[in-house]
Amino acid sequence: MPCGDVTDILTIAVDSQGVVKRYSLRKQTCGGEVGRQALIGKWLHGRPVEEVLATPSGDFVKSHPNVSGTWEYLLLKHFLAVQSGLAVALGRQPGGVSEPCVLESLTFDAEGLELTALIKSDAVTSKIQACRSCCGTKASPADGGHAGSQQESDPESAGTEREV
Repeated sequence: MPCGDVTDILTIAVDSQGVVKRYSLRKQTCGGEVGRQALIGKWLHGRPVEEVLATPSGDFVKSHPNVSGTWEYLLLKHFLAVQSGLAVALGRQPGGVSEPCVLESLTFDAEGLELTALIKSDAVTSKIQACRSCCGTKASPADGGHAGSQQESDPESAGTEREV
């Protein structure tokens, strides 16, 4: 991808029962990957697609307490990208070239489905900005907000596993 590109590549695998098996959201810029690819993996893995789609942003944020504004922004970015990709794959939201989520490939087999989509980062950032007052987001890199130090701990490794 060229420098300055603001597109992320989303991949999601869902089993034949409609449960998320894995996902990644990766950014490539000037030939190198940037960031953690499965930031919400512990929260997402093993959840039914319908539950993921029905989860309000505010509830998702509440499931990750005590994180800085930067981590909250990154978590929401992954969450909203996954919701958008799943909604497009299920035909609940358009996924054409001019849309925030462009479906690149969708394959089905007896094991389930796998999708690859291109996510326009600026569209996800706009959603995060729009929900700041309703879901409690603290800050975002987009508006210069940064709560916490550069050595913040990873919220996925700090007790955010799903209770069964």
